[in-house]
Amino acid sequence: MSHTIIPAVFVVFRRGENILLGRRLGGWGSGLLCPPGGHVEAGESFSAAAIREMREEIGIELELHQLVPHHIMHRKNAEGQERIDMYFVVENWQGEPVNKEPHKCSELVWLDQKDLPGDCVAIFKQGFSLGLKNVMYSENWAI
Repeated sequence: MSHTIIPAVFVVFRRGENILLGRRLGGWGSGLLCPPGGHVEAGESFSAAAIREMREEIGIELELHQLVPHHIMHRKNAEGQERIDMYFVVENWQGEPVNKEPHKCSELVWLDQKDLPGDCVAIFKQGFSLGLKNVMYSENWAI
């Protein structure tokens, strides 16, 4: 029996102990903080999706070697869809991130990675926190 898995990427830009998050507008996670990222398109790798999304969302051009795998989460969302989220961390890049999609993101903020506020997207906070503990893989089947 075949099924569909929806792949997505989160890219966490880290400057010292601070990470870059954006406040989402409309749709999934509206009003909550989350790093830039998005869905992997058909025929696209996780890294290619991360590089494309960063160009589109925050105007940063990345190369493969700048993406450091941080965590992978296999989960179901509230609609019962099966998903795989790939988290990357980037510590070295050129330029300053800017909000290139103000219709999808109301602000970009730098926050302390060890003291994230309660208004973060829950699955991001869970996956990122596990990565900080060197846990590379997790599953979340709670709906």
